[in-house]
Amino acid sequence: MHFTPFEEGHLPEVLVIYNYYVANTTVSFHTETLTPDERRSQVLSGDKRYRNYVIEDRNTTLGYEKCAHFKEIGRKFDRWPDIASYQKLI
Repeated sequence: MHFTPFEEGHLPEVLVIYNYYVANTTVSFHTETLTPDERRSQVLSGDKRYRNYVIEDRNTTLGYEKCAHFKEIGRKFDRWPDIASYQKLI
């Protein structure tokens, strides 16, 4: 198992994983499943401070780690990331 930097090609599998959590659990703040364009802007922000990774094993995506700016709290926390982890349920 290894972590691979997130790329555009990972988006379809990551979207399936995330939308499962949206539809079947309460761990996401979203209440409706997302489209590829909606999720793309969240995981491919281009901000070099916050890298996202796909968890893979033998060319199979098992999950992903999303790291983003913790902007909702305010300026004091500008250096703090918001980190989320989603795994494929087997």
